[in-house]
Amino acid sequence: MLTPENELGVIVEFARICDSYDLEIISIGSKYPDAVIQVIATRENLFAEFEFMSSNFFDHGHDLRKCDMIICWQNDLQECILPVFEVSNPNSFVLCRPLESEKEIAFLRLENKRLRSELARAGSSHRIPRTEQKKKASPNPPDDA
Repeated sequence: MLTPENELGVIVEFARICDSYDLEIISIGSKYPDAVIQVIATRENLFAEFEFMSSNFFDHGHDLRKCDMIICWQNDLQECILPVFEVSNPNSFVLCRPLESEKEIAFLRLENKRLRSELARAGSSHRIPRTEQKKKASPNPPDDA
């Protein structure tokens, strides 16, 4: 087995072994998600994204609601709502598709985490002290008399 150095190598290796795992590549493109993969036994089509490392899926900002599985060389995620086909360890693959509502919840949690992180980075130097916030929120201006 070739040891890939990047995403293209993952595609080559997956293409070489996929039929052994009852999977077939229907199409590969340049837009997200990368491919349509068919489960041969059920004729079910799955949208798949190729990555060298599974965590790249999230690093690249992909919307998990538009994908059914990640195909990678190495799965470095602690947990993932999407099934991950690890080409370097294909026997560990279990196709267990989440419900659309589960994907939506996972997406919203990730988006919330991303936005909080972005706010923390951008807003740390722009925060108004709590005493100033109270003054600005007060409906009555202070009496000068």
